[in-house]
Amino acid sequence: HYVQGLEVIELEQLKERYYEPGLLAKIMGFDKDELRNVAAFDNVAFYPEIKAGIEKDLLNIILTERTGGLGKLSLFINGKEVQEDVNPKRLKNLAIDLNTFAKYYRTETDNTIALRAYNKEGWLKSQAYELPYRPVGAKGSNQPGTPTGKPASTIKPRFFALVVGTSNYAGERLDLRFADQDAAAMSQALQSTGSALFGVDRTQVNLLSTAGKTPAESSTKTNIAKAFADIAAKATPADVLVVYFSGHGLAYGDAEKAQFYYLTKDIGSEDLSDPVVRNSYTISSDELTRWLTAIPAQKQVMILDACNAGKVVESLLAAVQKELSPSQIRALDRMKDRTGMFILTGSAA
Repeated sequence: HYVQGLEVIELEQLKERYYEPGLLAKIMGFDKDELRNVAAFDNVAFYPEIKAGIEKDLLNIILTERTGGLGKLSLFINGKEVQEDVNPKRLKNLAIDLNTFAKYYRTETDNTIALRAYNKEGWLKSQAYELPYRPVGAKGSNQPGTPTGKPASTIKPRFFALVVGTSNYAGERLDLRFADQDAAAMSQALQSTGSALFGVDRTQVNLLSTAGKTPAESSTKTNIAKAFADIAAKATPADVLVVYFSGHGLAYGDAEKAQFYYLTKDIGSEDLSDPVVRNSYTISSDELTRWLTAIPAQKQVMILDACNAGKVVESLLAAVQKELSPSQIRALDRMKDRTGMFILTGSAA
């Protein structure tokens, strides 16, 4: 970590600008990829100082601007980002009604509310400012909009899984042989184990793939978004979520802000330079983050069998590259930090 005055700046806070996966291999010459150019860490553009407290269900926040100006202010509940920026007007004093986020709270125990402030440029963020919180009326009150408390022993979690496979893309350029089969096998495995662990009536597994027999079962971006929204409407903080993607995955964008993109069935090329193509036929890590943070389930796992998957065209994947690129790793790492998920990625071609 760095220390500037009395302020501790953890290395974790510098990932946006300085995190370089595979750094040692590049320095030693085993990895021939170029190192990205990063600015020296000399003038610290400090994020604002946070002071906050909770009175009843109101979170009162005071921000004191320092050398880096006012950037976004992110709100986390139990380690999960529920709103990327709760201060879009860049106010120095604000109050947030915590009842707005009622679906994310555990009622049988204290919750942890956390705030992280960013500098104006968005690359340096504060340590988490944490406060314990239990909703007013959580111990049995039936007031509208307030969670009704139940002992932990009476809460029965449900299991949700969304399994997506894409073998058949537009044209033949990107087609894969096994992505649909992998998705079907994963769906069966999750249905079987989920039913055994949680009960058949508390297990919901949704399979979308290009082998689907009806349009509603196809792995289109519209169907995938709808499936996420359906889970978000049903899930509670006590539930468990597993998301599985099989198909093609790419990183696109500048190094510091590059995103991971899952390619859906209607795309015919690996060229993501057209924003209309990206918005219509791919799912970005930012979109996945928004869809996942809308789901209150606190135990979440994502499995991506979609990173340089299969034998693809040379422009999509150099023959020697069989693991995730640094840009992909950085994009997925940002998503992990914001959603609180465990993310497992396939590494071999």
